[in-house]
Amino acid sequence: MSSNLISYIPDFLHEIKDLKELFRAEDTQIDEIYLFIDDIKDNIFIHLADEETIIKWEKLFKIEAAESISQRANNVLSFIRGNSKLNEITINGIVNAATGGSAISRAESNTLYVQIIPPNKNYEINLSDILKVLENRKPVHLRLIVKRYYSTWDDIKNNFRTWNEIKSLKDWGEVMNYIKILY
Repeated sequence: MSSNLISYIPDFLHEIKDLKELFRAEDTQIDEIYLFIDDIKDNIFIHLADEETIIKWEKLFKIEAAESISQRANNVLSFIRGNSKLNEITINGIVNAATGGSAISRAESNTLYVQIIPPNKNYEINLSDILKVLENRKPVHLRLIVKRYYSTWDDIKNNFRTWNEIKSLKDWGEVMNYIKILY
């Protein structure tokens, strides 16, 4: 956005040398302020924040920096989303913020099981980041087991009795996205 302060005064004052210089200098300053305001607006949203802002969030929450700026932003977001009572919805929110995927979770006796389902099969998940957030949130008496979901042909073979059952599915995408609950 470019400011033009001289346009706000009457035309007969436009030719005064001192006013021209003053407005030219002020226009530069105002343009810089507009850029600064745009940066502030971007940094309000974690996914749009610059590296300097992400570093401040990481220091505040004592989060170790990941490799990429987008993964670092996801880690901060998952930490913020995890600031409520730990339950299935909270765990799913943490996993979704960190990976874009979802999670199947359940607690059994003294263990909390979390199975992460990535948004697509090629998505690399940094389990250590999710473990750190969940470890800080879970009750101390619970053990935590986090696994990434992988679908294998054995999973499909063991859960469908015949090829006709597999053929009865809508398409191969349904077979490929078949999720076996590990726990």
